[in-house]
Amino acid sequence: MTLQLQATEHGWAGYFQAMASPCMILLEQALPYEQAYQNLMHLAQEVWRIEHKYSRYQSDSVLSHINQNAGQVTAIDTETYQLLFVAQLLWQLSAGRFDATSGVLRRVWRFKGQNSIPTQEQINELLPFVGWDKVKLTTEHIKLQRGMQLDLGGVGKEYAADRCAHLAGELGLDHCLINLGGDIATDGRRANGEAWQIGIEDSQQVGKVGQTVPLLQGGMATSGDSFRFVEVGGQRYSHILDARTGWPVTGAPRSVTVAAPNCTEAGMLSTLALLHDAAAEPFLKQSGRPFWLQW
Repeated sequence: MTLQLQATEHGWAGYFQAMASPCMILLEQALPYEQAYQNLMHLAQEVWRIEHKYSRYQSDSVLSHINQNAGQVTAIDTETYQLLFVAQLLWQLSAGRFDATSGVLRRVWRFKGQNSIPTQEQINELLPFVGWDKVKLTTEHIKLQRGMQLDLGGVGKEYAADRCAHLAGELGLDHCLINLGGDIATDGRRANGEAWQIGIEDSQQVGKVGQTVPLLQGGMATSGDSFRFVEVGGQRYSHILDARTGWPVTGAPRSVTVAAPNCTEAGMLSTLALLHDAAAEPFLKQSGRPFWLQW
C-alpha cells in the first residue's frame, strides 16, 4: 500500500489505490512535505482499514467472517451495524431492488471477461439465497440464512469517503477533498473560499470530462455502467442488478450523479435512481437533491 504525494499550485495531492479504484486526496494547506505526507497517509490508511474490514474478496475481513458464518449468529461492532443499517435502509427504500444479500448472484454475473449471460434456471437456483427479509440484524448481532452472502458494494466506498472527510476535519485539514474512484466528500470549501470543481465523466467517452459542477461541502457520487457491463448478442447488460429478479436493470440512465450533504446519501440516491430504470429522473426530483443524468 503506497501513497504518492505531489505538490500542487495550492498545496498537495495524494494518490493511492483502494477498493479497486484510483483514489486522490487534495489538500489546500501550506504544510511542509513531511507533515503533508503524514496527514494524507493517515487518511489513506483509514480508507484501507475500511476496505480490509468490509471486502468480500479478503478472507479475513469482517464481511467474509459473516458470510462464512451464515446459518449462525455472528457478533458485530457498532461500525458494522451502522453500515449494515444503511444497507437495510436501501433495501427498504428500493422495495427490494437493492439488496446487500444479492452477492450470490455474482456467481453467474461476473461482468469481467464474461461472453455469455446466465440462463433463467441458473438465476432461479440462486434467488432463494437473496432477500434481506431473511436477515436477522440487531445492534450487536447478525444472522444470515445458510448459503446467503453479503456484498456491501454501493455502500462501503461512499462510507469510506465520508469517514475520510470527517477524519480530515479532526486532523485540522480544513480545505481537503476526498475522491475515492469518483465518490467525493469534503468537510469544507477551498482555501480561497470558492467551491471545489468536480468533473463528471462523459459516459460515452471513458476518461473524458463531460461537464464540471461546483461542490461547496458534502458529498457527490456517481453510479453507472461505463466500466462494468457485458455485451452479448449486441445487447448491453448493466452491472446494476435488480435483486428481485436477478437480472440487470434496463432502460436506466447510463450514468447518475447526485450531490447531497454527505457521500453516503449521494451514493444511496444515485444507486436507487438507477434501480428505478426509466423513472430515474422523477425519482431524483422527489429527493430534492441536485443531480445530473446521462442517457
